[in-house]
Amino acid sequence: MRRNSTLLWLAFGALSAAFVALTIWRGEATTFGVENYDLARLAILVVLAVIVAAGLAGRGALSQAVRHAMSWAAIFAVVAVGYTMRDRLELVFRGVMAELAPGSALIEDPQGKEVTVVRGAGGHFRLPTEVNGVSLPMLFDTGASVVTLTHEDAERAGIPVDRLNYSVTVYTANGVATAARVQLESVAVGSIQRRRVEALVARQGTLDGSLMGMSFLETLSEFAVRGNRLVLTP
Repeated sequence: MRRNSTLLWLAFGALSAAFVALTIWRGEATTFGVENYDLARLAILVVLAVIVAAGLAGRGALSQAVRHAMSWAAIFAVVAVGYTMRDRLELVFRGVMAELAPGSALIEDPQGKEVTVVRGAGGHFRLPTEVNGVSLPMLFDTGASVVTLTHEDAERAGIPVDRLNYSVTVYTANGVATAARVQLESVAVGSIQRRRVEALVARQGTLDGSLMGMSFLETLSEFAVRGNRLVLTP
């Protein structure tokens, strides 16, 4: 036990000396063709390895202190790595959530340059959209010339549906119908936001769900289907 304690104290002394050398040797001095700065760093690694080995092999208060220090160092390392990689970890989390709950947008990079949506169970892309600050999921539809809202969604978005002029002829899965032309204050899909977007409001009962049409999609620099994912690039 005493021998282990002596070894630990010697290792701590050598570690201190290595740190001093690391601070001093920052020039171009070399030993046997190796820069002294690199030798000092190697010495620190060797001494740390000796301290860890002695702490694990020995017993007593000092060895226990080394083990505790190692535990705290490991916790600190995990926290530090998690904080450093927080953007990537968030991306991974969003990706998992998108696979588990299709239709939830995820930002593909920390700067929010792209928004990706996973294809839903029915084969459609349901975009998590906000209209005038209200969450209104929409189906991706390049066949729709403009964003088209159901009567109910338009009402939720604060549009006075009872005062609209339903004079625009539209063709739906249920046949020919009429809709009202409006301008939406804001439309956002994930981090991509556009203002004053041209749209239509369908009469009640004529549309099963709101459609994300070309009046929003054509403002993007690119939108592409890649496998089971839809990628929107602002």
